[in-house]
Amino acid sequence: MGTLNSVLPLGNSQAIFVFVLTLIDDEDQHINSYDQIEYLLVRDCNTKFNLYLLFSTRPKNLSKNYNIRIDAFKKVSLAYHASWLFPIQFPFLPVHRMALQINIPIQSINKCSINCGIHGQCLKYENTETYFCHCDYGWSGHRCTNQDVCYCSSDSLCLSTSIFLCPLNKFGPR
Repeated sequence: MGTLNSVLPLGNSQAIFVFVLTLIDDEDQHINSYDQIEYLLVRDCNTKFNLYLLFSTRPKNLSKNYNIRIDAFKKVSLAYHASWLFPIQFPFLPVHRMALQINIPIQSINKCSINCGIHGQCLKYENTETYFCHCDYGWSGHRCTNQDVCYCSSDSLCLSTSIFLCPLNKFGPR
């Protein structure tokens, strides 16, 4: 993928965030791969994170468009904070290096009018004029209609059947 650097607004120097980075396709939001970064401003302010997200099939499906999606969560409460979407510009290339800098808003409330059903909320990506359905925990899909069966700790957060966020001072696959 490349390098990630972030900027937090002043006053949040003690905030701990978890960034979940996913390589997804446009068609069905299928997650090809993902990674997580725990971010504390006072510790990681000038840190560049180098990550590699791999396509789940080789060769990749050239008829699909792919994006890097970044979701931010507050580590202490595991509350959702914001999302960013970065399209892969030249999908025919075998490798894509992206250098990204994200600005973390103080709060993210960009509601819209897409119908996300009863299990989702329509929000706007921070870096584009694109809207998406942010699904309730345990739900997924474009319109939050797919119920996920998650087997994770009761104090953890299930983002999909394979992606979990652990609370502060805990770690592990679930």
